[in-house]
Formats: sequence, C-alpha cells, structure tokens
Amino acid sequence: MNKIAIFDLDRTFINSNSTYEFIKFFLKKSPIYYKRKIFVFVFSFLENIGIPLHLLIKKRSWFVSLLKDTNEEELKKTAQDFVKKRLARVINKEVFMQFKRLKQEGYYCVICSTSLDVVVEAFANSFDFDDDWFASTLAFDNDGKCLGYLNVDLTGKKEKSLLDLEKKIGAIDFKNSFFFSDNKEDINLMQKIGNSFAIVSNPLRRKFWREKNIHVLSITPALKIDPRIFLIPVSYYSYFRSNIKNFLYYHFGFLVFCLFLFKVNFSIADLLYLLGALLGYIAIHEIGYLTNDCLGTKKEVNPSLRAGPEICNRMKYFILSRITFFAIILLLLSTGVVVKLLINYFIGVVLILIIFLIHNSIKQNLRMGTYCILVLSHFLIPLLIFEVKLMYPVLAVILFYLPLRIVSYIQKIYDIKLDRSSLHIKIVSVLMLFLLMFLFLIANMFYPAVYPLFWSALYLNFVNILYYAEYIT
Repeated sequence: MNKIAIFDLDRTFINSNSTYEFIKFFLKKSPIYYKRKIFVFVFSFLENIGIPLHLLIKKRSWFVSLLKDTNEEELKKTAQDFVKKRLARVINKEVFMQFKRLKQEGYYCVICSTSLDVVVEAFANSFDFDDDWFASTLAFDNDGKCLGYLNVDLTGKKEKSLLDLEKKIGAIDFKNSFFFSDNKEDINLMQKIGNSFAIVSNPLRRKFWREKNIHVLSITPALKIDPRIFLIPVSYYSYFRSNIKNFLYYHFGFLVFCLFLFKVNFSIADLLYLLGALLGYIAIHEIGYLTNDCLGTKKEVNPSLRAGPEICNRMKYFILSRITFFAIILLLLSTGVVVKLLINYFIGVVLILIIFLIHNSIKQNLRMGTYCILVLSHFLIPLLIFEVKLMYPVLAVILFYLPLRIVSYIQKIYDIKLDRSSLHIKIVSVLMLFLLMFLFLIANMFYPAVYPLFWSALYLNFVNILYYAEYIT
C-alpha cells in the first residue's frame, strides 16, 4: 500500500494567500489591465480602512473574474515567475522540513489546495513534489482564454481528490500517511488520515484541533518582508500588531476625536503634535512587543508565534533605532509643547515600558492587570502633551473598548475555542449598547455634563461595529 503525504498550500506550506497575491502580481505585470489594477487598489484600500466589503460581495469570485479574457499560457508563465519571486520567499520552515523528511523516507508527496491550478502546478514543479497535485481549476474556452470563473472549486471537496489519487496510484495506507493543513474545512479528511497535523500560529485555534484529536504543529509564519525593515520605528507594530483600520479608528482617530471635543482652540498644528506623540509612544512600546515576542512567549502556555531568529538576533539594533527615534520626537515636540506637559509625556512613556517589561516577565495567568494598563495607555499617553481633561476619554475606553479586548485576552489565556468568540462579542456589544443608551438618557434628562462621555462612547461603539462586523452580523 502507498504511504502519502498531503500538503495544503496557503497558510500551511507558505505564509500567503496565493490566489489573491497571484492575481495582483499578474495584473501588475500586465500594463493592458491597468483598469483592473485600479479596481484591486480601491477594493484593498476600502477593505483596509474597515469597509466590510466581504459582506456585500464574494471576494474570491470577484478576484477570479479579473482574470477574464487572459491567455492560459501567459497565466502559466506568470505563475512560474510568481512562485520564484514571491512564494519561494515565504516558505514556512517547519512545514518545509517535514516535507523534506517525508520525501526522503519515500512518501508520495502531493499538494492539495483550493488555490488556482496554474499556481499550484508551478509550485509543485518547483519544489519537487510528485506528479500529482490537486487545485481549483480556472475555466478556459477553446482558444485558451480565461472565462473569469472556476471550472472546479476544491473548497470542501478535497476528499474527492484523495479518491482520484487512489485510483491512479493504487491503494493508500491511510493509517500511516500524513496530512498538513490549517483549514477547518479539511477536518473530515484529516480525521481519515492517521498522521494529520493542523498548522497553527494563532493560539486561539489550537483547542479546536485538539478537541478533534488532530495533532498541532505550531509554526512561526515566514516573513513576507526583509527583517531589516524593522529597523524603521513603528514598522514592527504595523506588521505584527495592528492594521490601517485599527490605527485610523481606534488609536489616532479616537485621539483626534477627543482632542476636538476637549481641547480649547483646536488647530491643525495640534494634529501634527498628536501624531508625533503617538508615533513616539508606539516606537517605545515596540520594545515591549519585541521582548514579548522573543522572550516573553517562553513564559506563555498558549503563545502567539510571531518573531523568529531573523528578528530576535537583531533585537538590540531594533531597540536602539527606537530609542533614537523617540529622542528625535521629543526634540520636535519641544518646539511647541509646554515643558511640564512634555515631561509628563516622557514619564508616562517610560512607565508604560517598565510595566510592559514586567508584563513580559510574569506568568501569563497573572497578566490581566498589566494587560489592561497597556491597552489604556494607547489612548492616554499621547494626550499627555495637551491641556485636556483625561477623565472622559479614559472612562469611555474602560467601558466601551476594554471589555472586548478582555474577552479576546481571556480566550487566549484559557484556550477558548475561536468558534465561540462571536457569541462573547455579541453579548458584550449588546451590553455596551444598552450602557450607551443609559448614558444618553442621563445626559439628556439629568446631568448634561455627561455628554462628553456619551460622545466619546458613541464614537467607540461606532468603531466597534465597524471593526467587529464579521462577528456581530
């Protein structure tokens, strides 16, 4: 009987969504499709700023439709180039080592992926997989022109591929074969194969697989960029810890909103000072992130794996660049910020860094207090350079932002299944909505001084709905 090793591609063998990345790559290399490139840019921009387009259209189908009227041979040639220039750089090392070991032991190694056939074929040929591979296939007409849709979509149909493979190579020894995937839709196939491994970097996903009696292979995902990029302050935060909509709406957006509400004589110059204070704070906060990801995870029972040796071995240089950047920010802020307020800001940043380092050095189940302080600091510290009352912004964050973050953190600490997270978020969101209505009644009928808190809370509720749309809809 044949012993086989099946590998999923996206987020398993590679740290990439090869379908979307390939289509972007193809359109970028083809000047005649400049209009389609504009559509992709607009789509990506709207998605990055938090517009939930996935609720309105099927993203994958829309992206595939952008390939309509393209030539099959051109797609295949570009796919080879794409594998060489992009995918070869984002191989997940832990999975690649398993592939090499099983290949040497004589296992029949195949890729079984929902990605596009032109990409999977090029990848399989480049990395010495055996002749068979399985993927979603693009539809073409008799002239080799793409029709802009999938002829076969392998999503949820990988078991059929296994039957097809068995017909070709003969009986398969399922008990002693291997399967590697990160996809929950593969669960039935994984339970059929004796040595199945779920590829995991997010700790919230581990319990699901363990409850299904599937082995877990924890990996540090391959970097998509040169690690030397992290010498630039704020880059580590933006790559690993945040995204555009998180920064725009929660951090910078909320701070601007509070400044507009609470500061007398609000001006454009204040925005520049606020941005500088926020970037300086984030740069020093990144030191905490770096020490957590390189050192603190060793004390965590259920860690998020982010930083590999290529980052941790350069950590001292990354830290030095952030201290230098913070010093420059202080110098720039000193041109327009009162000295007393600048000192308060400096002390606040240093204290939060100390708290972060303490947070990294204690056991995970003792970190809730320090975690809450660190979350609050994002909204508090940058405002210290202004003469504003901080009570209302802090209360708004405690009541209307922190609960959702605590839910997520509890899930991580206690290894709660990700599938149940939507229920927790819905309950917390409904409670916060009732609290918001209560604040409005208090402000409108009894105590108008509560209005600033109400407006701050209203802003955060709006952003919560936008940010957690996929859970609460």
